[in-house]
Amino acid sequence: MRVFFLPKKNMKNNNLHIGQLPELRIVTSESIIFHEQPDRNISEKLVTKITQDGFLKNPPIVGKTTTGEYILLDGANRTNALIRMDIKHICVQTINMDDPLLTVSAWSHAIEGSIRDQLLQCLDRLGVAYLEQSSISNKNVNLAEVVFKNGAVLAIPRLATLPKNISLLHSITKLYLHQGRMDRVSYYRLGDLIRNYKDFSALFSYAEIEKTELVKIALSGEKMPSGITRIQLPKRVLNFNIPIDVLAANKSLLEKNNWLNNNILERKRANSIRFYREPTFIFDD
Repeated sequence: MRVFFLPKKNMKNNNLHIGQLPELRIVTSESIIFHEQPDRNISEKLVTKITQDGFLKNPPIVGKTTTGEYILLDGANRTNALIRMDIKHICVQTINMDDPLLTVSAWSHAIEGSIRDQLLQCLDRLGVAYLEQSSISNKNVNLAEVVFKNGAVLAIPRLATLPKNISLLHSITKLYLHQGRMDRVSYYRLGDLIRNYKDFSALFSYAEIEKTELVKIALSGEKMPSGITRIQLPKRVLNFNIPIDVLAANKSLLEKNNWLNNNILERKRANSIRFYREPTFIFDD
């Protein structure tokens, strides 16, 4: 289950124009720059689903930099699936990276199953110092903090450079990613976590990422592990289905974008576009 919400502080912001639709456009797949590693297993499942359905559901979201690059913010697995299908053109929702209503933070990961010994062995093998403490500190002081079921906290400090930090994050998340043991969460109370996860063992809380840092990561060719970056948007397009035949057609980007704009115009005329201000829970299949 994914939770998408509009922060209360943004609801009163005059920069949020309710009647103005998010910007959708069709771009080349090679113009999209990943900032995080796609999940291979999920991408493979999406290839099957997209092929069976015949359309792309929920356009990926890209942030446009001041120099024109498209940084992939959300939808790494959908985008990777289309690339694996050899689709050269992809429909995306675009937003300027400097939009004040675009915020970047980090998900926490709730883990089921024993992991403490594996984590300590990993850190010892890498020669990474860690500190056991009695409570959580400021979230961004350390690269990561791990709260175990018994309340003990393990602090993992930042390393000297950004590439070293990203490499360490990959080593840590490799212990539980792709094993069906992790869920992304945004709350931290142990009682709630223990109640919601039958075999809860630890909560991994990661340092937040600045927007400028995210752009730097993407343009450097580095990739964050899957599922850490949390993007909050002023607006998000859902349930906008783009036929794969349109994206794969032997037509120019101009022709395809004309089709896209006409399709949106028809939906406007049919009054079939809805905006929901309140927090929305999406139960994915």
